[in-house]
Amino acid sequence: IDLGGNNWGGNAPVYGVDFTIQHQTGAADFALDNYYASYSIDADGNVVESTEPKVVKRVVSESTADTIVSMMEKVVSEGGGRNAYAKGFRICGKSGTSQKIDQKNEDGTYEHTASFIAFAPADDPQVIMLLLLDEPQTTPIYGSYIVAPIVSKLMEEVLTYMEVSPQYTEDELGQQDISVPSVVGVASNTAKATISHLGLKVRVIGGDGEVQKQIPAAGQSIPYTGTVLLYTNGATPATEIVVPNLIGQSAAYCNTELTNRGLNIRMIGQDIYQSGVHAVSQNPAAGTVVGAGTVIEVEFRSEATADD
Repeated sequence: IDLGGNNWGGNAPVYGVDFTIQHQTGAADFALDNYYASYSIDADGNVVESTEPKVVKRVVSESTADTIVSMMEKVVSEGGGRNAYAKGFRICGKSGTSQKIDQKNEDGTYEHTASFIAFAPADDPQVIMLLLLDEPQTTPIYGSYIVAPIVSKLMEEVLTYMEVSPQYTEDELGQQDISVPSVVGVASNTAKATISHLGLKVRVIGGDGEVQKQIPAAGQSIPYTGTVLLYTNGATPATEIVVPNLIGQSAAYCNTELTNRGLNIRMIGQDIYQSGVHAVSQNPAAGTVVGAGTVIEVEFRSEATADD
């Protein structure tokens, strides 16, 4: 058993800092000399010690490093680490789920650690992070399922803070929120054409005629899949719509269900319409009473896979 485990690192304990440095080496093709922190400060915020990174040696060739980066980027963009994906950012990563082999329970089982390591951007790595959940009390326990989504949010916040410009693909650019134009006082047919031209859907309530009210209001932004409600001939918007429970449902189901109720949806996640991807959270929660046109934010996640 030990020999088999050694083949994939099952019996090789490693410190988190060392593990992170190893991945930094693969990303940058060189090793740094004990570079754990750039500086330390005292209680008053004064820098008391600083360290400059010192390159020790080249560990792998540039071509090998490029291959490693490419492989780890594909883990996030199209592999088992898709839950770590963040729009506009080229994130490289790998999930991990390990047993604590030195802490055996009385029943013969082991506690686990779920993790995900990532660095970005792929073409010019600026930040690397390792996130570990110690002894997670949830099912499934895979790092690709419970840790990767947290890494996605953290990496997006960190890169934005560092002023790293997002690089959107054509598909991502087409999925940005759209500002709703003003069409009140305009003939419904003309209003429909104006809104449809922006890529939004339109629903006219009250029949053909002059638009007397619109939801969302002019200037508000809704997802590219959103629907603008136009009210004519004295029709009024519903003021009390109950948000349905969407947890566990597919993106197609959620989109249809909310649209039929006069609500909009903002989808969060990667490969949302692929098989095996379902809703894991929503805001507002099921049972909340909202007005027509309200945007319901739904997070989607791919099913857990044991590829850690």
